Amino acid sequence: MPPVPAFGYVRIRYADPIGDATVRRQQMCALAEEKGYQLSQVFIEAEDGSSSAYAALIDALRTTDISTVLVPSLNHFGHLPSLSAVMIQRIEEETGKQIVIVPIGDG
Repeated sequence: MPPVPAFGYVRIRYADPIGDATVRRQQMCALAEEKGYQLSQVFIEAEDGSSSAYAALIDALRTTDISTVLVPSLNHFGHLPSLSAVMIQRIEEETGKQIVIVPIGDG
């Protein structure tokens, strides 16, 4: 069975080392493959506000046939459960796509 195409989404904390984005991307790709997914792209959100990966993810979901977003934990959408819930709800309602948790490292 061929791997299922998916996107990845990871939020990098401001205090994380510079190379952490590369490490997280590699971890996501490896775990996705183990679970039967093939990541088309990993969207890396910088917690310091220097990126808009979430907006880019929404746009990509609207314009592709990819129906799954892999994320290490729901905390990657926001530290507050209510914020995470709103962000996930937006993805699901506006794009009809699903979120799948694929824990990596410390999540």
